[in-house]
Amino acid sequence: MMAVSFSGCAGLPHIARKDALTAADTCTASVLTAQAAQSSADGGPTFAVRAGGALAASSAWLKVSTACSTRFSEGIIRAAAAHSIAVSSANRAHVGSAFTSAMSHASLGSASLSGPEVSSIDKTVVRTMAVSQDKAAYALEILAARIRPTDADDETLSLAHRARAASLAELAMTCSSAEKKNDSCTTTDPRKKMYSVETLLKDTGTVTDRSSGLTMTTRASLEMTCALEEIEAAADVSSAQNRAALAHFIVVDAAHAYEYGYPSTPLPLVEQAAE
Repeated sequence: MMAVSFSGCAGLPHIARKDALTAADTCTASVLTAQAAQSSADGGPTFAVRAGGALAASSAWLKVSTACSTRFSEGIIRAAAAHSIAVSSANRAHVGSAFTSAMSHASLGSASLSGPEVSSIDKTVVRTMAVSQDKAAYALEILAARIRPTDADDETLSLAHRARAASLAELAMTCSSAEKKNDSCTTTDPRKKMYSVETLLKDTGTVTDRSSGLTMTTRASLEMTCALEEIEAAADVSSAQNRAALAHFIVVDAAHAYEYGYPSTPLPLVEQAAE
C-alpha cells in the first residue's frame, strides 16, 4: 500500500510545474499580443490605423490584467490609456462614427459588477470599492454645485458613480449562508454618503494629482484616484474569472480619467512582471 501511495504522489510536482508553465505561457502570449497592438496604436502610418490598433490594444491589455498575476494594475491602466488613443485617433482620422460602431461590438468595461460569476468575490473588496465609488460621486456633486453649476459633466459622472456604488453596496450586503456563519459578510451599508470637503472647497478646476504629482483637471484626478483605490482593493483576488470581472468594472473609471485629461505618462501604480 505504501509503495502505491509514494508512486501516486511522485507525479504531483510535475503536474504543478506543468500548470505553472501553462499560466506563464498564457501571460507571455497575452503581453506579446498587447504589445504588438500597442505598437500599431503608437506608430501606425495613419490615424485610422492607430485607432484600430489602439482598440485592439485596449482589449488585449484587459486580458493581460487577468492572465498575469503581477500585472493586474498595469493591464487595466494600459487598457484605459489605449482606449483614449483610439478615441482621439479616430476623431483625427474623421472616422468617429465608424469607430463608435466598432466600439459597440467591443465595449470597454462594464457598468456594474453583478451576476453569479462575481458572487464569490471577497466582500471586503466589494465594500472598499463601493466606498471609492460613493466618495467620487460626492466629490463631483460638490464640484458641480460650487465650481461648474452649468456644466452637466460633473452631474452625469456623479450619477454614474452613485449607480455603481449602489450596485456594489448591494453585492456587498448579499450574504450567503456560509458567509453568515463565518461572520465574513455584513448587511451594513458600506457607503458613508458624506466625506471631507476641505480640499474641494479650495478647488479651482485643477489639482496636483497624488499618484503622478502632476497638475491636471480635478475630474481626471478624481476618476483615476477612484480607479486606483479599486485596483488596490482587488489586487489580491486570485480567481481569474473574478479578476476579469473586476478589471472590466474598474477600467471604466480609468478611461474616464484619460477622457478628462489624465496624462498618458507616467502610468500610475503599475505592477511589474516578475523576472
